[in-house]
Amino acid sequence: MIQLRTSRLCLLQLDLNWMQRFAADSRQAGQQLEYYLKIPKSGRTEHPVTTYRYALSELGRIPPLEEHRRQWHLLWEIIAPGHRQRIGGILFKGPPDERGQVEIGYGIDPAFRGKGYASEAMEAAIQWAFANGAQTVIAKINPGNDASRRVLEKVGMRQYQTIGKMPCFRRENGDPSPCPPALRSTTQNRKEPLFMRRTDREIKDLSEILEILGRCDCCRLGMCRDNIPYVVPVNFGISQEEDGLILYIHGANAGQKLSILRENPTVCVEADCGHRLITGQQACQYTMEYESVIAFGVAQILTEPAQIQKGLDALMAHYGSAKHWQYEEKLLERMCILRIAIQQITGKRLKQ
Repeated sequence: MIQLRTSRLCLLQLDLNWMQRFAADSRQAGQQLEYYLKIPKSGRTEHPVTTYRYALSELGRIPPLEEHRRQWHLLWEIIAPGHRQRIGGILFKGPPDERGQVEIGYGIDPAFRGKGYASEAMEAAIQWAFANGAQTVIAKINPGNDASRRVLEKVGMRQYQTIGKMPCFRRENGDPSPCPPALRSTTQNRKEPLFMRRTDREIKDLSEILEILGRCDCCRLGMCRDNIPYVVPVNFGISQEEDGLILYIHGANAGQKLSILRENPTVCVEADCGHRLITGQQACQYTMEYESVIAFGVAQILTEPAQIQKGLDALMAHYGSAKHWQYEEKLLERMCILRIAIQQITGKRLKQ
């Protein structure tokens, strides 16, 4: 099951097996899930079985091979590891439409409201949506629900219309998030930060790390699906933008890479350069000079021509041509550019 982690929460996307269990008996399935997660029984009120049955009926309309569309009907459990409890849920009401628009809904148990958990979980889910092809996320609330209005506004959603008496909110891909960085930082299947063993070789200065990346001809993009890792060498470009350090990667518009990223957008990137063999009198005295960078982040598949062009410009600049290029519109439509928002980056160097 896919996990998204924030500073205080874990969002767990139920797979088809768990969805079927909840559709059969949500109370029993909830207890089974708590046993599976090794957390105490909460006795919480579960979503009605009709919620899961409707989602499963919608899943049945989508061919099994179209996982990138089916995943939008799977519900998310919100878990607070610090409390060792399930505290709520999030759902998307189907995959993005032809405009890239998707609707989101959420619920937090009463005992955990007013602590910022709703906005923290929503921000993580919205980031996941954008990383998986959505261009707009919308939400509807009941009239007079000021608490939900504050949650939506806190994650950068703004009211744009009213349907009946229900206020409707939206956030566009690329809109800045007002959430603190600690709440925006989501990782997948990562339990704690990585620490470098050889701190004497660690590079902490970001400007030095960027210089190393600038000397690298390519990087390795690491992904994972169903506990099976996949690594591919790729060309890349670097950009420092409002939401942090961004890596742009160019690739084919189909294939294994995109298939994995649509299911699991969390990636690891590695690049290295400055290699020089150091010999010795004995075999174990041999070593290698090097400079390397490892980064973790979330990949987003770009679809808008303007975003794709921005990524291409970063790629062209990295390979020595910083002028403003013109791109044929038909070329941009066929182009695949990944935008990786870097959440953690380290550098390492061995020089003798």
